[in-house]
Amino acid sequence: MNTSTDDFSRLIQKASFLGNVSLFAGFSPDYLAGLAEIVRSENLPRGGRLFKQGDFADCLYIVREGKIRISIDSKTIVDLGRFECIGELAVFGEPVRSATATAVTDAVLVRISAGDFKNLLTLHPGMSLALMRTLAQRLKLRESAQYSAIP
Repeated sequence: MNTSTDDFSRLIQKASFLGNVSLFAGFSPDYLAGLAEIVRSENLPRGGRLFKQGDFADCLYIVREGKIRISIDSKTIVDLGRFECIGELAVFGEPVRSATATAVTDAVLVRISAGDFKNLLTLHPGMSLALMRTLAQRLKLRESAQYSAIP
């Protein structure tokens, strides 16, 4: 295979992975391909800290492999795995990390910088609409769960 074929194959693999991430559920294949162009892969060894509570927030991460523990004030909140987002508030303007993220196992993460993501949304307004629909659905589910918990 030549380099351009290899690059295209990697782009398709990235887009396919991103299509399984709930945050991007409403994205068309073209939008996923655009998103795939701006992602970067990062490895984090077991016990490694991705970021700590109070750090500057300039990107979101998606778990490709492994487990990442989210904690606030040293209290475990949740362990996240494949296809789950970490720090997504960073791409919506939240400048500070609200939690600490540490690798429970060796992990491979996909990183999307806030600046690159915002530029992509500016170039493709339809992506913003798809993202708003996904976020609205998440809020609706959260609200219904809260209401069903009221006695």
